Amino acid sequence: MSNGWEPRTRLGRKVAEDEITAMGEALQSGLPLKEPEIVDRLLPGLEDEVLDINMVQRMTDSGRRVKFRCVVVVGNRDGFVGYAEGRDLGLAGGETVRHVLELAGIEDSWTRSSGNTRTTVNFAKATFDALTATAESRVPERTLQKREVIE
Repeated sequence: MSNGWEPRTRLGRKVAEDEITAMGEALQSGLPLKEPEIVDRLLPGLEDEVLDINMVQRMTDSGRRVKFRCVVVVGNRDGFVGYAEGRDLGLAGGETVRHVLELAGIEDSWTRSSGNTRTTVNFAKATFDALTATAESRVPERTLQKREVIE
C-alpha cells in the first residue's frame, strides 16, 4: 500500500482502501485499532507531550533491575486525545476507587485524585461521576449495545 504500509488487520485494510476516512468512523466500527499507521493516516496533525519519565527499580535475585517509565499524552486539538503509560498493574488507586471500579467491571486503571479524599461518600460519588462522564465520550455503537450505563 502507500508509504510501505501493508495493513494486517481488517480495520487497516478498510482505511487503506479508503472505506474508512475519519477517526470517528474507525472508532464507531468497533474493530480493534492495533496499527499505528491507521492513526497516522486518519489523524495526521497529532501532537504529543511527555508528562513524566521516571526511573523504576525492582529487586531481583541478581540485584537491582532498573527500568524507566514514561507517560505520554497525544492529541489533535480537535476532540481526539490519547494517553499512554508503559505498564499495566490492574487497578491502581485508593481503596474506595478500587471498589467502585471493580464493581463496574474495570480491570486496568490508574487513578489520581487531588483535594480531600478521606470522605468516603464524596470520593465514591466523585468516582461514579467520573465513570458517568467517560460514558459520554466516543464509544463504538457495538459496545453501546452490549453495555448499559445506569445513571
